[in-house]
Amino acid sequence: MDLSSILDETYTRAILEEINTVERETGTELQVVIVDRISYNALANGSGSGDLISERQYAKDLFSSWHIGQADKKSGALIFVLLQQQRVEIAV
Repeated sequence: MDLSSILDETYTRAILEEINTVERETGTELQVVIVDRISYNALANGSGSGDLISERQYAKDLFSSWHIGQADKKSGALIFVLLQQQRVEIAV
């Protein structure tokens, strides 16, 4: 999912083909999310305490909330790309 619109259709199609190949050959569900940045509000942990979570924790929470892969088989992965923060987080 390219929320930053940085990839053209050709690259998007190529990535989706690779993802489908990985899933077909290994049974691993793979998701790729590309965003420009995540805001301060997105990093707030929702407790009202004002504490922030890390980009890594944000990726883990996204992975869990999307139910990527089969939990009993540990067959999922999320690649979370944050362009402005120049970070890549991988959640499994």
